[in-house]
Amino acid sequence: MKKPTKVFIATTSFGKVSKEPIEILKNNNISFESNSLGRKLKDSEVASILYDFDAVIAGTENYTMEVLRQLPNLRVISRLGVGMDNIDLDSAGKANIYVRKCSTTPALAVAELSLSMFLIISRKLNSMNISLKQGRWEKLMGNLISGKTLGIIGLGNIGKNLIKLTNGFNLDYLAYDIFQDKDFSDKYKVTYTSLDQLLESSDLISIHLNSSPQNIDLIDLAEFKKMRKRPIIVNTSRGEVINEEALQLALSNNIISGAGLDVFHKEPYNGVLLEFENVFATPHIGSYASEIRNQMEIEAVENLLNGG
Repeated sequence: MKKPTKVFIATTSFGKVSKEPIEILKNNNISFESNSLGRKLKDSEVASILYDFDAVIAGTENYTMEVLRQLPNLRVISRLGVGMDNIDLDSAGKANIYVRKCSTTPALAVAELSLSMFLIISRKLNSMNISLKQGRWEKLMGNLISGKTLGIIGLGNIGKNLIKLTNGFNLDYLAYDIFQDKDFSDKYKVTYTSLDQLLESSDLISIHLNSSPQNIDLIDLAEFKKMRKRPIIVNTSRGEVINEEALQLALSNNIISGAGLDVFHKEPYNGVLLEFENVFATPHIGSYASEIRNQMEIEAVENLLNGG
């Protein structure tokens, strides 16, 4: 494959951990421009901004059939990440656009974020941190996560890393996944179960799914009503998996104890969920651990140069 000549870098954080990925582009005499908007690109912006580029280092912005149809010069999409659900692979193939993702996985970084959210919410750390900085010495009673039941929806690499991280917390593990890893479940004493049973029995629920059609609004109001133990829910996967209006109702009616959210339907997010004291939210930073992020950025550039 011919080496690209003009590259657009769609992710806003590219090259901030280390200049090495940028230097690789420069050393290969590749012309490049970066996303100056400071946020995820909208579909119309992808189509207009990338028109003259033959390659892109892609984030989570969408490359739909309609978007790709408006990019006649695009030859390579190098995804900075492992998820490909934002790219229409069939349309890319028909347009002779080469698509490659990273093999370096952010699974451990995302799992650590998920665990952090459970701890922060269960001990009400965020609320006390805010009140103390505002001059109030206010002590709130929290809860342990030790000895509880953790339900994992989507037991892939991230979910498995979360189980390994929490193995010393004396947790019972439930998992819902269409693919079952018996060796792993036997080793870590994970019980595969139905989604309904997981929702009914879990004190902590961690979601690790892609945004495939069957996962859109998977957790809706009916699913929240099945949660008997007022669980803490953490979603570090895709915002579309949880219906946000249903989540708002679940929080308002104390159906759940709290929510940790790194992802939203539309990003950047500035909606009503941020008004809840028991919601701890971050701006889609699951992979933002410097050790992993730098490896991923270098690999994304190498995939671009090598054409896979």
